[in-house]
Amino acid sequence: MSAEVVGLGMCTVDKLVTVPHIPHADESLPMYGYAEDFGGPVATALCTLAKLGVTTALVGGIGDDEFGRDIKADLERANVDVSPLQILPGRRSAFSVILVDSESGDRSILFNPGCSFEVAADRVPRDLMAAARVVHLDGSSIEAAIEAATIARKAGVRVSLDAGAMMPGMDNLIKLCDVVVASQEFASQLAGTNDEESALRAVAAMGPGIAGMTLGADGSICLVNDEIVRQPAFEVKVVDTTGAGDSYHGAFIYGLLQGWDIAKVMVFASAVAAMDCTRMGGRAGLPTRAEVDAFLESVAER
Repeated sequence: MSAEVVGLGMCTVDKLVTVPHIPHADESLPMYGYAEDFGGPVATALCTLAKLGVTTALVGGIGDDEFGRDIKADLERANVDVSPLQILPGRRSAFSVILVDSESGDRSILFNPGCSFEVAADRVPRDLMAAARVVHLDGSSIEAAIEAATIARKAGVRVSLDAGAMMPGMDNLIKLCDVVVASQEFASQLAGTNDEESALRAVAAMGPGIAGMTLGADGSICLVNDEIVRQPAFEVKVVDTTGAGDSYHGAFIYGLLQGWDIAKVMVFASAVAAMDCTRMGGRAGLPTRAEVDAFLESVAER
């Protein structure tokens, strides 16, 4: 058993509801639409990579409930190796209820982590981690994540982190990572400043050779070799922004595996994230490599 990219992180069931706008307190709204999908930062990044032709495997925690069975089946359909999943008897799997603004595609998330943060560190598959080209983490199950990063670093495997939310132990995990692409909120909180470049430099000072930040509609920014690179977001008809950051991370890793320079990596990742926003749910809009190439060609001709 081996995979080019091995992820350790959350995997969830997503219940998506389209509404006229995000509701206020005591407000009753009609539902314009409803959909079921699957998510989790690492899980969706791996599905992105699999759609692009990369072999992947997921180490995660699910219950033996209906949601867990559905999560596993969806990952299998996406060609993600689920044999490393830890199935916890009698536990609830993670799920989210996501409210999507019908006008902007922005969303608000209600999240029940279930047992997704309970991956056991002593059950991290050492051989699988050591044989990968990249190990991708999201900071959940922090002790297991640190164990995975430690194994990878010792084996010379590149470690990538999707730093979406500040959690205990994240500072120790960042020190073990080669690539950290953070949310704007995370980087600002870590650095104690809203200045984007200063925040990136604070992240980079902790060890990663590539420090990046996703900025939503404003695109993304990276610091590599003391050089700042910015990439604007592509303009598309946004249906739902769920999963955009997760697919960005998957496509970013894909670009690194190709040996591209950071500017090309960011263009490709931004294209994938934009395309993902054109469909409801975090995975329905994931493109193939040929579809990304066609999208970028069409943009260049405008």
